[in-house]
Amino acid sequence: MTPFVFESYQKALKAGLKECHTASSKHENPYPETLDVILEGKKTAGLEEMGIQSIPLDLIVGTKTAGRQNAFSRSFLPLFDEGSEFAAKWMNLMESQMEEGIHDPIKVYEYMNRYYVLEGNKRVSVLKYLEAAVIEGYVTRILPEYSEDPKVQLYYEYVDFQRNSGIFNLHLSEKGDYKKLLLVLGKEKERAWTPEEREEFQILLKRFTYQYEKNVKEKAKKQKGDAFLIYLNIFSYEEACKKDTTQIAADIKKMKKEFLLARGEEVEDVIDPEEKKGNLWDKLFAANKVKVAFLYDREPETSSWLLCHELGRRHLKSVWKTGIAFEKFICSPDSQYMEDIEAIIKDGFNVIFATTPILQPKCLKAALEHPEVQIFSCAARSTWKSIRGYYVRVYEQKFLIGLIAGALSKDKEICYEADYPIYATIANANAFALGVSMTNPTAKVRLVWASRKEEFKEPINEDTSIISNRNMITAEGVNRRFGLYTKEEGAIRNIATGIIDWGLIYEKIIRQMMDGTWKKISDKEKKAINYWWGLSTGVVNVVCSSSMPKGVQKMVNHYKQAIADGSFHPFEGEFYDQDGQLHGEEGKTLSNEEIITMDWLNENIVGSIPNVNELNDKAYQMVKLQGLEKMKGE
Repeated sequence: MTPFVFESYQKALKAGLKECHTASSKHENPYPETLDVILEGKKTAGLEEMGIQSIPLDLIVGTKTAGRQNAFSRSFLPLFDEGSEFAAKWMNLMESQMEEGIHDPIKVYEYMNRYYVLEGNKRVSVLKYLEAAVIEGYVTRILPEYSEDPKVQLYYEYVDFQRNSGIFNLHLSEKGDYKKLLLVLGKEKERAWTPEEREEFQILLKRFTYQYEKNVKEKAKKQKGDAFLIYLNIFSYEEACKKDTTQIAADIKKMKKEFLLARGEEVEDVIDPEEKKGNLWDKLFAANKVKVAFLYDREPETSSWLLCHELGRRHLKSVWKTGIAFEKFICSPDSQYMEDIEAIIKDGFNVIFATTPILQPKCLKAALEHPEVQIFSCAARSTWKSIRGYYVRVYEQKFLIGLIAGALSKDKEICYEADYPIYATIANANAFALGVSMTNPTAKVRLVWASRKEEFKEPINEDTSIISNRNMITAEGVNRRFGLYTKEEGAIRNIATGIIDWGLIYEKIIRQMMDGTWKKISDKEKKAINYWWGLSTGVVNVVCSSSMPKGVQKMVNHYKQAIADGSFHPFEGEFYDQDGQLHGEEGKTLSNEEIITMDWLNENIVGSIPNVNELNDKAYQMVKLQGLEKMKGE
């Protein structure tokens, strides 16, 4: 026995005893977990023989039985003294590992993504002490009984992913994550991977994992699988596979802040502009620094959505006639337009507004490359710390329009057309339906989607007395079918429409920059920040026809003021969905997160949220970026 091996056992023993003492002082179990104890009284769904796998050692957390459990600390460090038979066998294994490696596979049971040793505890102990990454083992899987427990549902998602992909060593932490992964990989859920696909994926995963462990060492970092998914949301899988370890390491260092902090602590919604004063030095410094670029994915005159933003840009030019550049640029997402963004930045533009979520991925890459540039993405939900999201609380105006629709409807059904099934869109429809129910409790809201493929599209019933279409005036010539309207004797009569003053939004942001009150995005950013302004800021409003009955107008004005001053909220209290499930609590208001990510329809809505295979190409791309969680990967 070499002195090195003996000294190694002494160090391992000392560390093991210390670990046990620390656990005991905290009244915690000082030994490895026991699977038989964990499963006691629990129903299971059978066994699966998985064969020999490379098992991540950090996922081996216990033993199958209680047998020699007290021979090891929680992390499998030895506890018997140096003169014991146990110690001699441990040191022999250590010597074998140093000379030729441990080749005999251990036997383990896998349950809920954790491994429990049946045979080979000392081999695990030796390799854990040596900080090895994996050990070969024959695996028997114990399936839990399927239930509504999110952890069990996540585990079954992993099992489905593993069966088709053959990938055992990728673990994600949130329900729906494996569907998201398949979506960014561009792979069908039920298709088995080829050996070549599996090898390509494993090579990239190995490169990423090594560099992630090497370069992101903060305690609050995400687990490796979650970080890998974040990486693939920024860099496409095809692009990432072409990168070597040096390039991947550079990417990881740049996006370090995107990996930090736990989920649920990532997003801060700024619902009103901050009112504060900047000092003179900040104002002087900011005055000559702002140069603003507006990015569109096509000519704004061809899109109602983009035209509204273009009018906002023109508003800025009228406010600041000299001194600040406000230029527009067309950057098609179908082309390799990173070069265009690089040229824009090189030309001195240091504030960029990406006016549609489609542009977000490339802008995020630009933000990682150029942290000195302040980049904004117009999207209802952005979880990236390197860019700022901005949007408006459309649901507030939709509630008001719903009040009007219910009050004026002659029928028992009101038609509501929505566009893309993305974040906040469902909240808009539900707010409209809630408004309708307050003034016409027996009316139903027929929900139709403009973004469905033609074969799935349900046309608007033009015979309905009241129709709610999308708010914006169309960019394609004269069309009165916008906002809330009625059709009488073949003629359309507009009743009300929601207005979003994008010019005012942009003006408020730029004024903050010019006043020196703007908080720049920095590497120390701890949260993703989204601006989500509404009636209280004046950026959202409802314009009503002069022919509207005075009583209805008075009601709208009352609720408009109440929402603006915070004395009323459309989503306060209890709500029942189409299946009779309760949402919310009496006397409480749904959180911003619950509103934005809403994926249920109110009980008085007739219709459904479309599946992704029913959507046209543009809508599908939007869903990939901003779609409801339940839709991703369907």
